[in-house]
Amino acid sequence: MKIFLSWSGERSRGLAAVLKSWLPLVLQYAEPWMSDDIPAGSRWSTEIGAALATAEFGIVCVSKANVNAPWLHFEAGAISSSAGADAVCPLLIDLAFEELSGPLSQFQAKRLDKASMHTVVRSINDRAGERRLDPQRLAHLVDVLWPVFLSEWARIPGHPAETHVETSPALPSSGAESRTYPVTRRKRACVPLSDLLGTVELSVRAKPLGSVAGEIGVGGETLRKLLTGADMHARTVLRLEEWYWRSGGYRPTPHVT
Repeated sequence: MKIFLSWSGERSRGLAAVLKSWLPLVLQYAEPWMSDDIPAGSRWSTEIGAALATAEFGIVCVSKANVNAPWLHFEAGAISSSAGADAVCPLLIDLAFEELSGPLSQFQAKRLDKASMHTVVRSINDRAGERRLDPQRLAHLVDVLWPVFLSEWARIPGHPAETHVETSPALPSSGAESRTYPVTRRKRACVPLSDLLGTVELSVRAKPLGSVAGEIGVGGETLRKLLTGADMHARTVLRLEEWYWRSGGYRPTPHVT
């Protein structure tokens, strides 16, 4: 299923890149496309036109910096003309719904958060026809893979660090009152690959992946052989494995409450 990712500006482009790698983990039939995919030497107008004409869903990455960018409005309109008005979702990075203006304000926008991504993914899945995944399984996959999205998004320049408020108690002898200090930090958690993969509900030869991983050692050639010929969810596991090692062997996860 072809999904057009519309962007303008570096931060918006970064979100599109994260979605391009993350969406196929959740929806294995998804084929996200962004203008960075245009081959060198190609006519960009022809390539974008073809991608817009064949798009079955569109996500517009909107920020305060690009909310009035003509290209975003043009691409959203082109997708709605070919795929339908309900096939376009403006995804708001750092602005409120009321800040949308022009053509983009006509579409049902969503904030960039976990609850909204559940809705976006469900909307895409509802249009997938025979490729449609079981809604319960899909919801579980979004929950499991949301930390992957957060860790990739946290790498994008301009992503705000998380701010915590910590209380520093006064020394018993000082008699002074306790004070609170804002502390800016990113919390990271190291998660073994076997735990990450074990959370994906996949059966290989009627055995849970977590069980198989424990028996043979995740990352080994044997696991790849076992996955050969498995259903499309096997591709999710291989993509997760590639992402895991590309990230240095651990999953950096911003703290989420």
